[in-house]
Amino acid sequence: MQAKRYQIELYPKFVEKVLDEGASIFHTSLTFSELAHIIERTEHKIYSFNNQITMKQFRNNETCRASVLKKITLAWKTIQQLSTHLDITLNQSFTNRSIEKMQQSPLDSYDAFYIQCMTDNGINNIITDDGDFVSANMSIFTANRKMLNTNN
Repeated sequence: MQAKRYQIELYPKFVEKVLDEGASIFHTSLTFSELAHIIERTEHKIYSFNNQITMKQFRNNETCRASVLKKITLAWKTIQQLSTHLDITLNQSFTNRSIEKMQQSPLDSYDAFYIQCMTDNGINNIITDDGDFVSANMSIFTANRKMLNTNN
């Protein structure tokens, strides 16, 4: 998954404005899990363009592993500096309520978990480029033109 130009140009500026206005931005441990997965998958894809290697082999390559962990650590530190951590309890009740979210909207499990966490914490605004959130009942801030186009 390669970042699109508008994502690189618009979102950092928008997040900076949001923070300057005194708004709060939040993250959870789920954010770390998804972030680390995306970074590792992207780095594997780049590396395996010239080297046919499985993900497991990529993880066991000390040089590749060190590089990926450095990028994950840097990205996570940046997120921690810009936002506040929300603790969540992943128990049966949380999972059941997340399943209900998935039944109400075409969300994947990660998105349903995020929305349930937001609901539990009284948060109803989200900055996202993920079109799946359009189906959720919340205020969305996005630079994704496909999400902004109501004819889709």
